[in-house]
Formats: sequence, structure tokens, C-alpha cells
Amino acid sequence: MSKFGILRAGLWYEWADTNRHQFPTDPLNNWADQPLSNFNESFWTGSYQPFVEYDFHATKKLDITAGTKFAYYNIATKQYADDGKTIGGLGTNNPAAFITNGGSYFSTLPSLDANYRLQSNWSVYGQLSTGSIVPPSSVFDFNQSTVGVAVETLPKQQKSTTYQTGTVLKLKQITFDADYYHIRFQNSYSSVADPTNGGEPVYFLQPSSITQGIEVESNVYLGHGLSAYLNASKGSALYTGTLNLTCVSGATGCSATTPQIAEAAPSGLWVQQTPTDTEAEGVTYQQKSWDFGFLNKRVGAFTIDNGAYHNQATIHPFDVSNAFFNYTLRSGGHFDQTKLRLSFNNLFNQSSVTGDTITGTAATQTIPANGTTYTDAFNTTGQTPINGGDNISILPGRSIMLSVTFGLSPKR
Repeated sequence: MSKFGILRAGLWYEWADTNRHQFPTDPLNNWADQPLSNFNESFWTGSYQPFVEYDFHATKKLDITAGTKFAYYNIATKQYADDGKTIGGLGTNNPAAFITNGGSYFSTLPSLDANYRLQSNWSVYGQLSTGSIVPPSSVFDFNQSTVGVAVETLPKQQKSTTYQTGTVLKLKQITFDADYYHIRFQNSYSSVADPTNGGEPVYFLQPSSITQGIEVESNVYLGHGLSAYLNASKGSALYTGTLNLTCVSGATGCSATTPQIAEAAPSGLWVQQTPTDTEAEGVTYQQKSWDFGFLNKRVGAFTIDNGAYHNQATIHPFDVSNAFFNYTLRSGGHFDQTKLRLSFNNLFNQSSVTGDTITGTAATQTIPANGTTYTDAFNTTGQTPINGGDNISILPGRSIMLSVTFGLSPKR
């Protein structure tokens, strides 16, 4: 620490040992366990994240913070033969047979932040940050027919880059903030079966997407304990193009110049379940022992995928309103700070559609043995209207809840 700024450094370390076991039992046969489990596995994970950053006081009004985090993650698994729900019988159906897998990931994640105070109560800022998400243990959960054969291809970790700029203003009775954000995501994984290696899956990241938009938020104190809250956002989340997996080890015709898989995402297709806009309005009241609140949230239109088919249905905008009344006991007795809460969820009993699991067959994903390009099917048949075979999600109906939280205090 000096007049020029503050240097910070640290280390985050985490280690975990996880065991998962499920053995079906027959209650009609002296509660005997099934010979092979549904799953019987252990896995170990370790995470090491050292970081260093420097907060530079460039001027009395300008602070610039630059830093880097080094993220290292590893996982090791031991999975015993099962009845096929997870990895299968490993070619022997011997419950003592097992297979081990593992992997490790490393990423360097820089960040940069600048904050400038226009006035004592008004500032503007800009940020750049990077992040990563490592694959879950479920990437090893596929039928592995041979003991001792490791997973063929692990998925790469997902990475993101975020840019954000905004302003924050605080007045006596009003707070206001607004920001613009731009995030590039490497999206979740897909997998295809490699026919040249027993059908083991080859994992790859789907095409990247860019999420960007603006958000504004304000809280206004109206007086006598009454406040109004407003929030709104407008944005988009669109796929950015084509991602090629240029070579699959062992596949016929595999070469660095002949792609085995091409994930094509034409411009303009949305990432599913990303609304075009959101709005929230609310009022709160607080006076002595009483609290009251009413909040309405609106979610704009968004699209739904069906397996490998993208943007196959649209969910139209919907809103939901909640309210609550609180009374807090402030008598100074033994039960001081006891709170009674009466809450209403979905106050107006809206029954809007919020999701649709579309019936029909998704595109088949198989690596061509002759090395030709595989192309994912994006919106090839247009939108699919809701029909009687779909699994529709709707808002839960109105619910009313009364709760009491007891406080125990020394009598004053």
C-alpha cells in the first residue's frame, strides 16, 4: 500500500471427495441388493486459483484496477460397473470392475476496471473481465464397454469475456444507475458418437453467442416510508457463426483440413430462453412495525429449442405479481423482533405459458465415418405451434402463505 495505490494478492484452494451410490433393493427378497447398481462412483476435484491485482490511484477522482487470476482445476473419477443407467457393465457385468478417468484445465483470466467520480455522488465506470466454467463430472457418464479404456475426448472449458460500462447517481431521495453490457459466451456442450471407437462420445463446444443490452434501475423515496422501485432491461442473445471441430482422433478421413463436425448457427438465431426484455415495478412501505411490498415482474418473449433444432417455438411475454405484509413485534419483551409475514405469490392468478417441451425427433448427431462434414440442423423446419403432445409449463397458481418467525430477547 502506498500513495499510488494498493497491491493485493491471494489464493483460493478447494478440494472435494464425492461418493455417489445407488443400489436397487428387492423388498420381497429379504431386501437383497440388485447385483449391479444404478450408479456406484467416486470422484475427486481440486481447484487452485491464485490472483494478483493492483488498484492504481491515477488521480483524486480516477481509480484503475488491473489484475489476473490463474485458474487450475482437475478431476479424477472411479466408476464401477452398473446396470446401464450410467456407464454399463464394462464388458463383464462384474460389480467389482471399474474404470478410471480424469482431466485437468487451466486458464488465465485477466480483468480491468476503471472508476471516475464526476461528483461526490455521481460516478461512471468501465469494466473488462474474463471467466471460465469447467465441464461437470457427467461428461464421463456414458456406456463404456471395456475396462481400462479412458474417455476419448473431453470437452473444452467454457470461457466468457464481458465488457460493461455504466453510471451511478445518488441523490437525497433518488438513486439511479444505468449500464451497457456485452458478453461473449462459449456455449454449452454437444456430443457426437464416434463409430470408429465403440460409439464413445466426442464432446465439443457449440457456437459462441453474444449477449448485449442495456439496463436501468431507480429507487425513489416518496416520503412517509413509501418508496417506488423501477427496473428495465432490453437486450439480445444471438449465435455468432460456425464452429468447426477439425479432427476426431481415429476417425476415417480425419485431417486438419477436413472438418469432421461443423456447427453452423446462421446470424439472427437466438439462444433459447433469453428474453428480449424484462421490466419490474414495485412499491414498498415501511413505518414503525409495519412493512408492505408489491412487485410486478414482466418477462419478454423468448424462443425454445428442440434438441438440435433451434428457435422452434416462441413463448410470448408474461408477468407475475407478488405482495407481502409484515409486522415486527417491538414491545421490548421476551418475544421482541418476532415477525409475522403474510405473502401472496402470483397475486392475480395468472396462468401464462412459460415453457414448451416440443414433441418430435431432433436431428441425429453422428460422426460420418468417411470424414464428411456433419452440420447441426438450425431451424430447418420453422416454428412449431404448441400441440396436444407437448409438455407445457405454466405459472404456478396463486398461493398465500402465513409465517411466524419468533424472536427471543432479554426482557427490557
